[in-house]
Amino acid sequence: MNTIHTVKIRKIGSSHGVIFSKELLEKMNIVEGQELNVANIRDGEITLTAYDPRFNVQMQAAESIMNRYRNALKELADK
Repeated sequence: MNTIHTVKIRKIGSSHGVIFSKELLEKMNIVEGQELNVANIRDGEITLTAYDPRFNVQMQAAESIMNRYRNALKELADK
């Protein structure tokens, strides 16, 4: 079951960040210092997932293919 948690953007030095409660970090199985992937799903909607170097390599390959075959993919999407 999905649970919605509200967090607040805070200024941290010259940057901004989000503070997660200890409870939420435990539920998400995330520890301090762990890297996360941030995916922009739609305007104003994002997902956070644990960083996985294998996934990032696969995404780089997919982006390369999408860039190389941009016109063909656009034609297929229009059909």
